[in-house]
Amino acid sequence: MNIGYYSAIPVTPGSISGPNKVCPGDIVTYSVASVNRAASYNWTLPVTFTIVGNANSNVIQVAVGAGFNGGSISVGASNSCGNSPLRTRILNLNTPTRPGIINGPASGVCNQTGVIYSTPGSINATSYNWITPAGVSINSAREAHRSMLILIILL
Repeated sequence: MNIGYYSAIPVTPGSISGPNKVCPGDIVTYSVASVNRAASYNWTLPVTFTIVGNANSNVIQVAVGAGFNGGSISVGASNSCGNSPLRTRILNLNTPTRPGIINGPASGVCNQTGVIYSTPGSINATSYNWITPAGVSINSAREAHRSMLILIILL
């Protein structure tokens, strides 16, 4: 049987590795390098996060819960002598970037059908919300490839 003997508190953990931007539903991993004299690690997470697995390790996996809109993650190392200072990292919601310019005719589309508009895709977007003027309906919208969305309208 190994017996740990500590004569000083652990040093402050180094930088926290893992994503800065997350979304509800994500499962992500955060870690710090092992710390001298550490017997365990104490993680402080945003209220919507849940640790999956070993909570006292220098590597944790977390589930991001509904309602996350930003916060911070902190970790400290501990042993029988006490706790190290905390290392903290700011986390943000992974919001989509603004879509690019809408391509398509700006005039001359009265009584036309099958008019096509497109826009370069938005980073991190999972869907798009198109707003059309009165009397215009969307016939179909499809993702031509990951970086462009095409909209076909009926007038």
